[in-house]
Amino acid sequence: FWPPLFGQMLLGFSIVGFFGAMAAMLVEKFPTKGRYSALSLTINISATLFGGTAPFIVTSLMADTGWNHIPAYYLMAAGLISFIALLSFKDRFRDPLL
Repeated sequence: FWPPLFGQMLLGFSIVGFFGAMAAMLVEKFPTKGRYSALSLTINISATLFGGTAPFIVTSLMADTGWNHIPAYYLMAAGLISFIALLSFKDRFRDPLL
């Protein structure tokens, strides 16, 4: 009972750190007037396009190539694309948020 609970607690703490930093970054990314619309559109469209189609794409690639490592490569490619996109963000910590 305790080892899985401890593992879930560790994963939970890492997720908390991720979502806390993401919330602060997204508030700085969009202007106040269109913030809710921009956030809802970007989050929902990306979840639909990438999260919804990922199982089909990965399964199809695994069936075509016969490689069992395709999910790892898919996640690495997504991480690389995310890192490149993150480099394009401008730091606006001195700008007023309202």
